[in-house]
Amino acid sequence: MAAMNPSSDGKNQVETLYPVTGIQRGMIFHSLLSPESGVYVLQDGARLSGSLHIEAFWQAWDDVIARHAVFRSLFVRMDTAKPVQVVLRRASMPRMLLDWRDRSAADQALGFEEFLREERARGFDFGKAPLMRVVLIRCTEDACFFVWTRHHVLLDGWSGPIVLRDMLQCYAARLQGDEPALPPVGSYQDYVRWLGARDHAAATGFWQRYLHGFDSRTPLPLRSTADGRRADEHLVFQSCQTALSVVSGNRLRAMARDLRITLNVVVQAAWALLLARYTDRDEVLFGTTVSGRPADMPGVEGIVGPFINSIPLRVHVRTDRRLDAWLRELQDAGLERSSYEFLPLADIQAQCAMADQGGLFDTLLVFDNYPLGSSDDERMSGLRAEFVSSFSYNNYPLTLMVVPDETIPVSQVPSFDVAVCGARPALTNPTVAPAVTVSCLGEKAKSTIWTSPDLATGTTRSFGGGGAEPSAPFTRMVPVMFECREQK
Repeated sequence: MAAMNPSSDGKNQVETLYPVTGIQRGMIFHSLLSPESGVYVLQDGARLSGSLHIEAFWQAWDDVIARHAVFRSLFVRMDTAKPVQVVLRRASMPRMLLDWRDRSAADQALGFEEFLREERARGFDFGKAPLMRVVLIRCTEDACFFVWTRHHVLLDGWSGPIVLRDMLQCYAARLQGDEPALPPVGSYQDYVRWLGARDHAAATGFWQRYLHGFDSRTPLPLRSTADGRRADEHLVFQSCQTALSVVSGNRLRAMARDLRITLNVVVQAAWALLLARYTDRDEVLFGTTVSGRPADMPGVEGIVGPFINSIPLRVHVRTDRRLDAWLRELQDAGLERSSYEFLPLADIQAQCAMADQGGLFDTLLVFDNYPLGSSDDERMSGLRAEFVSSFSYNNYPLTLMVVPDETIPVSQVPSFDVAVCGARPALTNPTVAPAVTVSCLGEKAKSTIWTSPDLATGTTRSFGGGGAEPSAPFTRMVPVMFECREQK
């Protein structure tokens, strides 16, 4: 056991060990497959303003590592059928303090972007804990850059705000010379036990029925295919984003409320409609990410770990159905599916006729809806954080992320593979990006899908007409995904 970590002194350093979950195994596999791509590396960069006490800051991160077992975890036996994660009693986080106060603001900005790229490219050794690093870069006497880099195998998006909240509260206590007094919190091992108690046979049967008859991936008319990548070609990801106006966001929420459906279902419907119209199919399959946090597991909302799972979403675009009825059908199907969302994607794929095609889907839809940090934590710590950079890429050719806040649902494409989807300009030019009208579902909720001009003729013209080359319409449509209209 001593070989697992240079700082360990044998079995006395091991607190516990338990199986690696399916989502963790998949993340590690793709990270090892393309180690310098940054795939499944999460990174946030922020500018901290205020009087930062460096020693208290490092102590606060030590407190976080002691509090959450995932940050003391390493991974072994990854080449076996039963990989294991080992939790150490103690782990020391790599940390770095740089001083850039002699640089100009412009030089600092350029240097920061370069530093972020280099830090991501360092990757992680899965046999050493913790799989995260924190860097402070002093910019002025009362401001510094803060870089938090970690591997997705340790935590999901829900967990991020929890960690930062705990860190700020520990920092505030350390400033006063006190020991942090945070309430007890559960462990990711609790979730692994919960997984082990599920009825995997019932889940396997459900996904067999769910995918029965679907024997080919939904095609994407992109410039190339992921399977056609050269063996020596590195993954290169880019991103872009767009935001709906406050008025449009409010109308979209009102439509969902009136139909008694979730915003997530609206987004799923829009993506399904787009794929169906563009590929000329009445049934499509794409991936979606679920939170994975069991409602019947006490304290699950405060546990740090990777609970998420990616599952296939099969949608039959019912051209003879009224839009409101079709949307409600999608929501009902999601409720039925929710009882079996814990099954790992690899196990789900094994139940499908496409098991030997390299994957079930090329696009992943992510609806991020988790609590953010409180401004009270910043006030107590005396620090103000302005996040200026965020990095989060997966192994799928294209990922659409929707991040709602209090007023504006933000649609974003955080991850697209340049070799598959094409260059960034085609995705980010708003003047050529057509829109799928989503709020018109509420405006014309009693119409059938294809009798709505916006969803039939207009959409066909936008994405498939005009003699454009095959790859152009799809790559151009992503940034302005949703256009919300005033209801008549």
